[in-house]
Amino acid sequence: QASSRAETPEQQDSLQKKKSAGIRATKQEYVEEAEEHHRPLCCTCTDAFLKGDCCGCWRWLKQQFHTFITNPFFDLVIIICIIVSTIFTAMEHYPMMEEFMETLVIAELVFRVIFAAEMIIKLVALGLHGYFQVRWHIFDFILVIISLVQLGLADVEGLSLLHSFLPVSITSPSLSSSSS
Repeated sequence: QASSRAETPEQQDSLQKKKSAGIRATKQEYVEEAEEHHRPLCCTCTDAFLKGDCCGCWRWLKQQFHTFITNPFFDLVIIICIIVSTIFTAMEHYPMMEEFMETLVIAELVFRVIFAAEMIIKLVALGLHGYFQVRWHIFDFILVIISLVQLGLADVEGLSLLHSFLPVSITSPSLSSSSS
């Protein structure tokens, strides 16, 4: 206490300011600490939903799917499906025999299931955030959704325009989309 009495008024002012700043720093640290405790919960929810990092079994499934989609054979199969689907779409003509039309309808349904499965597998493997970072994935997502909506609205007249967008997926370079 003797040393604090010997200080000049300027030094006492400076000491008082430091003490005030120390209290503010403590409050600031308290706020930052509170934010840090809140932030992980928020980030955990975001990671769990957008990135798919919620539990051990989900991470295991995600890793298995990621290994599956990064295999070049997966891309080759999808490219072949796109080409064959386009060929089947180009085979439609008028008039068609009933058996041939049924074959085309079944083939179209099979390809829709394959492309929807590809989308779901990639969504699981990459998470929502990772999947929608690649423009080709967004394009494929839109095509699959249009395809599924068209399937749901198959009995509604005047929606044949939607069908013309589906062969566009052949321009989607699946090989480069999974490696991005």
